[in-house]
Amino acid sequence: GSIYTYNPGSEELKKLRKCEMPVESVVFLNSRLYAFGYYGSGELLIGSLDHDEVFKVASGNWDFMAVKALPQKNLLISSFGNGFVRVYRTNRLPDQQNFCSVKVSPGQSRRFGSWGEWIKVIGNMKINEKEYIVTAGSHGTIKIWHLIRGRMRLLRVIQTEKMLESVICLENYKMIATVCHRSNELKFWNMFSGKLEKTFVCV
Repeated sequence: GSIYTYNPGSEELKKLRKCEMPVESVVFLNSRLYAFGYYGSGELLIGSLDHDEVFKVASGNWDFMAVKALPQKNLLISSFGNGFVRVYRTNRLPDQQNFCSVKVSPGQSRRFGSWGEWIKVIGNMKINEKEYIVTAGSHGTIKIWHLIRGRMRLLRVIQTEKMLESVICLENYKMIATVCHRSNELKFWNMFSGKLEKTFVCV
């Protein structure tokens, strides 16, 4: 539940924050700030590397799931248990809260006490000067979005067989690599066609 930084040059390990709950995801925004969220919380938080200050970017009744930073574009992308992905401008925080929001998956059902598909992983690729966002859900659904003019436009849906544990965006090859839950297979998918190109069995 603690957040640390490590300096390879000085080999210094520094504790930034002691958290009461497990940290679900944490990313650097720039040389001064980092974003993180707790397991089971509905909060997306921004912390400072210089002092102990923390402020909330998002807070609600839905569990925090994942976060991804796009430092070159000053953007922060997060997902929550209600199936929404939200994009924030990091150079305007905390003044401007929500830059863009889109319903990516069914999410949790508070009314019936059940779970829909929720976003486990957020990735990104830049191809031919265009920015693409990749979301991967707990039911094995990969969705590819074009981020343009403050909107996320759905381009492609790839359905895998099992819950995804890891998704890597290979922008030089225009492919997505995936590892599913309790699987020893590494799969490579064509980003634009959605076709499964290669499968490697790890032994």
